[in-house]
Amino acid sequence: MVNAMIQHFSNGNKTHFANKIKVTPQTISTWIARNTFDIERVFTFCEGISARWLLSGEGDILEKSAEPNAPASADERPTGADMAYFDRLIKMICELSNENKDLKAEIERLRGSQTQPPAVAV
Repeated sequence: MVNAMIQHFSNGNKTHFANKIKVTPQTISTWIARNTFDIERVFTFCEGISARWLLSGEGDILEKSAEPNAPASADERPTGADMAYFDRLIKMICELSNENKDLKAEIERLRGSQTQPPAVAV
């Protein structure tokens, strides 16, 4: 998905895309390597991008309406099944975000314990 966004919004230029969404080119390379991205940042800076496409990879990369980030017609509005799917995705994203925070805290704790000399038994 990251490569598709880069192609669409910056004609394949990673640096241009990074500048557009206000991250470093290294961040873009990391996203590509990890097959992940900051969905909120992309949605914020890529005008007209489809929320449905961002969340599921389905449909067109852009919304068809003239108003950015809004469905063009009632036929394109999310259905109840779509909303349930989106709710599950959002819940998973929140859980992964919390897990990521916990892992970062654990890494910092472990880094701190490496800098302290080992305790000597007396």
